[in-house]
Amino acid sequence: MSPTHRKRRPLCMKSRLKIYICHEPDEGGVASHLKAWSRTNDDGSLYDARAGFTPDSPQAERVQSHLHVALQSADVFVCIIAQGTGFDDWVIWEINAARAMASPPGMVGILLHEADPKPPDMVDAGAIFVPFQRDKVERAIEWAAQNRGKSGDFSFVDD
Repeated sequence: MSPTHRKRRPLCMKSRLKIYICHEPDEGGVASHLKAWSRTNDDGSLYDARAGFTPDSPQAERVQSHLHVALQSADVFVCIIAQGTGFDDWVIWEINAARAMASPPGMVGILLHEADPKPPDMVDAGAIFVPFQRDKVERAIEWAAQNRGKSGDFSFVDD
């Protein structure tokens, strides 16, 4: 079979890592591409419900409680970064909730576009930032799980 006719293999992993995927409401389709990993926040309807109110509203408590449980069982926190991600109230809440945990998960920022700004609350938090390319995302998730608790920002140098 020639290289142009090969099937693309799905995102895969070497270990049984559990990830929490954080994203703006418009980026749910991108999040679905990360299906090779076991997601701790896979209840899409509850996750999407957060778009109807802000994190500081009374109806947010139920969602926050669910998301806290999901964060606690995650090995890696993955944030899909688009143009306005760092300004989304829920994304900011999720990043800070992950960082405030006694044993925070490793952090990965997936940049959909090179010029997309990193969420300020992920900067210097030990996150690794990578473009949305299968091999780099796979390596970053594995790296983040093994390097929890580091400070600074990280990225892979192109091979």
